[in-house]
Amino acid sequence: MLFLKIILVLSLMLTGISCKGKAGRQSGRHRKYDLGRSEALLEAGEAFLSEDACWEDLAHSALLGDRLTGILRDDVSRRELFQAANALLQQERLNDLAALIDDAEKRGEATPALLELRGLPRALQALSLFCARRPYQKAQDLEQSLNFLSPWCEELSRLAPEAFPPFLESQNALLNELLEKEKRERVLALQKDFCHAVTTSGGIGDDPISILVEIASVDETAEILDYMSPDMTMRAGLKTALLAGEWSEALELSSFVCWKHLDSETRSAMASLLEDGAVFTLAGNVLKARVHASAKEFLDAIQQWQKECPTEELTTAYPSFLEESLESLKEDKPTVNSPVIDFSEASEIFLKMIP
Repeated sequence: MLFLKIILVLSLMLTGISCKGKAGRQSGRHRKYDLGRSEALLEAGEAFLSEDACWEDLAHSALLGDRLTGILRDDVSRRELFQAANALLQQERLNDLAALIDDAEKRGEATPALLELRGLPRALQALSLFCARRPYQKAQDLEQSLNFLSPWCEELSRLAPEAFPPFLESQNALLNELLEKEKRERVLALQKDFCHAVTTSGGIGDDPISILVEIASVDETAEILDYMSPDMTMRAGLKTALLAGEWSEALELSSFVCWKHLDSETRSAMASLLEDGAVFTLAGNVLKARVHASAKEFLDAIQQWQKECPTEELTTAYPSFLEESLESLKEDKPTVNSPVIDFSEASEIFLKMIP
């Protein structure tokens, strides 16, 4: 038993000595540990976040080396440049933004992120000018503006990949809509000229064939060209459309011109269409007068022609359907094969008929 007690005492003594040795060594390390480096990093971090850090003091404080201080200072400078660029962008001071990026690039201070904005000021200026002219009412104006914006589309798409491409697509779609709208309006205007040309003799305006040729140049798919060729030859589409119960201004004008070439079935179908709906043109009113063989309707058509005829033409021009109007006044059946009366006779009769 005594032996065991001696062994236990010796063990406790050795354990105490071992603990003191470890504690002494650890204490020695703590006493020798230099916190200067940690303090330097803390001060560098504070300086990095500060807007008024004194980098010269840090560089000469022996806490940081000149090299590390310079790197941190340059990073802060570049960050401030980017923040300044963002502020100018938010304020839409695009000229100032362009100057800031140019100056930073010359000094070698521009970051890759800042250089990515190099083309942005001019691109946004172009976009701003484009939007300032909206809404566009004419295709030519929109087309010119799109051409002006074109050099910057790639840059704008890169910087705003979700917003700009759909916007550009919508403007191109609008351009196509305006082009189609203006094309339809131009064809309708030419059809009005065509109506006057085919219902007038001795006029000073363009002849019908030249107008049809111009319609074809504006829109080769124009409806009226389905019924007549540019040389005013009837096409099969005219009869097909009339028998199918279709009616339009283009069909009305074509039927007036090609009246003599329509068979009885087609004329009957056209008569039903004229009864069911309103006419679009003077030519349509003449068609109704032909179908009804009505002297009154012919006279109404002559009065309409007189109202629509330009003043400068009234001294030489007369209605191309004047002969048919005179025939309708006779008791016998009108005929379209009567000899054409001369200008003097037509003028005399015409003046007597117009109130």
